[in-house]
Amino acid sequence: METYYYIYRLNIHQLRIITNKPLREFSAINPHARNSIEDWYKLASSKMVIWNKPQDVVRTFGEKKVDILQNNRVCIDIKGTNIRVVLRVEYGRGMAFVKWIGWHKDYERLGKNIHSI
Repeated sequence: METYYYIYRLNIHQLRIITNKPLREFSAINPHARNSIEDWYKLASSKMVIWNKPQDVVRTFGEKKVDILQNNRVCIDIKGTNIRVVLRVEYGRGMAFVKWIGWHKDYERLGKNIHSI
């Protein structure tokens, strides 16, 4: 069976991180950040995570680490506030798409484009 970037939901309560290629690529370029990214990924995709609304993301990571954005996007701090990951979340469907990952300084440069990436 071939592996695809989309994943069928087997359990509505388990969050699936889809298109995690940006996470792997960023980790390859920045190996010192790999452990933080892997820890974040394990927490986000654990069976205990249920995101039905943006506040559920905040409950998972804490209000100091999450910015709720427009268009079903959230920005989550990884490795302190040094690395940011932007997800488009399909609340209630158990899916989150990695739209962007990068350093804090690069996130600041995205400006209003962050809502549409």
